[in-house]
Amino acid sequence: MEDKHCADCGMALSDDETWCCADCAEFYEMTDPNFEMAGGEDG
Repeated sequence: MEDKHCADCGMALSDDETWCCADCAEFYEMTDPNFEMAGGEDG
C-alpha cells in the first residue's frame, strides 16, 4: 500500500485521514466556513 501524505503540509497520514492531516483540517475548519472534512452531501 502506498503511503499517503497531507496535501497541505506533506506529513504522513494515518488510516483515518484522507487528503489532509488532522492539524491542517482543523485549520481549514477554522478559516473556511464551507470546508467539510468528509465529502458532505456530494460524497
